[in-house]
Amino acid sequence: MARIYAACLASYNNGTLHGEWIDLDGKDESDVDEEIRLMLKASPYPNVVRRDVKCPSCLATSYIDVSSPSGTLRKCSECDVFCDWTSEPYPSAEEFAIHDHEGFEGVKVGEYDSIGDLVKLSAAIEEHGEAFAAFYDHYGNDVDGAVSKFEDAYRGCHKSVEEYAEELLDDCGTLSDLPANLRYYFDYAALARDMELNGEIWTHNGDDGVHVFDGTI
Repeated sequence: MARIYAACLASYNNGTLHGEWIDLDGKDESDVDEEIRLMLKASPYPNVVRRDVKCPSCLATSYIDVSSPSGTLRKCSECDVFCDWTSEPYPSAEEFAIHDHEGFEGVKVGEYDSIGDLVKLSAAIEEHGEAFAAFYDHYGNDVDGAVSKFEDAYRGCHKSVEEYAEELLDDCGTLSDLPANLRYYFDYAALARDMELNGEIWTHNGDDGVHVFDGTI
């Protein structure tokens, strides 16, 4: 299960640790944003004044920093209608950073990574495990792109890349005309090596075995 530690920066800058571990499993971006909002609201070092709002059309909830010059601009960004106030003004800390994380299968999480992207990443890792984490790193840390292409690119987990090459030839029937005693002499290791060198596949050695991916996707 992936989780992040969201830390209040106002507290951190004043020598105090104030934050919260937030599980991402089964949550959407708004769920995590709400937990962070409540953590900042409880900060011992508030530096802004906020007020909660709710869109009467889409029912989305958010908050506004009423202490800022734009604090009276409370239109919903999606519906372009004025939101309703749902709280009185309250003190809060303004900023947070991600100071720790767990359960991301080796993927590095930055201090200011998008909460929306982390929620998607968590869901994909929960579903596909270390294979998706490897594909995400290889793909260039584009969450949406990795999610959309993973299932087409993934060729499964195998004991070795040679085993994958053997299964591939068996599935294609390439050696079906050869007598069984002659197939024994086929060099699957050389085939697998050439496939990697030619960019047809790439692999990741994980805890579960060798994950094989289509190198053309």
